[in-house]
Amino acid sequence: PGNSAAIRPTSDRAREALFNIIQPCLANAMVLDLFAGTGALGLEALSRGARQLVAIDNGHLAAKLLQSNSRLCGCQQRVTFIRRSLSPAVDFIAGLGHDPYDLVFIDPPYGKGLALPLLTFFGGRPQLLADQAQLIVEEAKQVSLPEQSGALCLRQTRRYGASSFWFYQAE
Repeated sequence: PGNSAAIRPTSDRAREALFNIIQPCLANAMVLDLFAGTGALGLEALSRGARQLVAIDNGHLAAKLLQSNSRLCGCQQRVTFIRRSLSPAVDFIAGLGHDPYDLVFIDPPYGKGLALPLLTFFGGRPQLLADQAQLIVEEAKQVSLPEQSGALCLRQTRRYGASSFWFYQAE
């Protein structure tokens, strides 16, 4: 993380399919986008009705791209960008002081083992998630994630090319 060569935007086809699935939970949602990269997922959520976005990424290029993209979308007042590593310690997320998140995107660099610790973190801290919150992990299709992690239950998995999405819901 932090290396600009590591930015891997979600494909347009996969992003469109993802948003068709989660559209019902976007109205007035508080969104957290981890490994935000260009901000494509979080900014799309804002454009489809989400209230606010907190985007976290360690990369300098990611920070510049996300800030530029949020200006282009005219939503920079609804975006908080935090430049920080999400590996290995993520406890700082609990101290951000935001409303509970309705939607969390976890889109780490593939194959680095970063998704499971974040899933475990949120599963063990249900106070960070709103009732019925959705947590979506994007990873390489060969990665295996658990059916349950604390307060989070896997609802469905979708595959698109080399990518898979795991849809978890807070209980």
